Amino acid sequence: MGVMSVLASGPAKRWTALISGGAYAFAAVLVLLLRPWVPPVGVCPGTGLTRAACDLRGGGAAALTAAAVLLLVAAVGASLVVSALAFPLLRLLSGTLVPLGPPGALLLAGRMAHKRRLLRLSGQSGDARPASAASVARALGTLRRMPERDDTVLPTRIGNSFAAMSERVRARHGLDVNLCWPTLQQVFDDPARRELEQTSEQVLGRARNLLWSFITVLAAVACAFLDRVDAWPAAIAAGAAGAVALILLQGLGNSVDDYADTVEAAVLRHRDPLYRAACWPLPPDTTAERADGATLTAHLGRKDLDPFTVVFERPEPAAEESPQ
Repeated sequence: MGVMSVLASGPAKRWTALISGGAYAFAAVLVLLLRPWVPPVGVCPGTGLTRAACDLRGGGAAALTAAAVLLLVAAVGASLVVSALAFPLLRLLSGTLVPLGPPGALLLAGRMAHKRRLLRLSGQSGDARPASAASVARALGTLRRMPERDDTVLPTRIGNSFAAMSERVRARHGLDVNLCWPTLQQVFDDPARRELEQTSEQVLGRARNLLWSFITVLAAVACAFLDRVDAWPAAIAAGAAGAVALILLQGLGNSVDDYADTVEAAVLRHRDPLYRAACWPLPPDTTAERADGATLTAHLGRKDLDPFTVVFERPEPAAEESPQ
């Protein structure tokens, strides 16, 4: 899981923070679509849900209070379920859960073709095409979110953003950020922790709202098959929720990019404390850092197949003050 572990847990929040805007929008759409099923006050025909809704409306303050409590419990419960599903959704969108079959192969082929177009546009391939400075800058910015090695390219934008960040950290410091992440979390200072929490909460918030958009589409389509619900309002609600989902998906990718940049900056700033926490000697230069970082990663990841000896740098014990 590595750097995605912060996204899985997220910062400690009040339960009210879990009720995102998507939950309110979903509830509003559902109430508007099901409004024709609620009979007028004073007439309680039929049985089942229709009769229960009518009795509730005529039950006075006690019935309305009970309904409000039930709605609140339902909103909180649904929000907790959606929050629990937000991290699996991120894993799915990162490409780690995409099956290696026709769908995954098709997505990966499209992503590779996109990378080749960007390389041509930026002038980094043999068949470069003339382009404006703005187009080249955009291409270079997009390429930064994709791994340089073709064998590490993933089928999704979010997965490539994480992979490109890990690739840059390994090339610069020799560290595998996923294997070193548990130890890194122990040495982060308060500003780094707060920034990681803010960016991770932004990612999780957009993932929750994206799920609510999907749920709204499904609920609107289901309501369209009910007898008393007009198909046009349901179609409009489903189309609007689908459009919002596409916008949120783009925004989620941008949030993941910001989170990856935050992780990369945190590693750059705290790599010396990481070495000290492991009692590992600090590398003297960038060339040695790449080799020492790989060795430290192997040690922390328990993948050191070849035996090696490292002389630990332990701090000198504090001198005891002589009694006065």
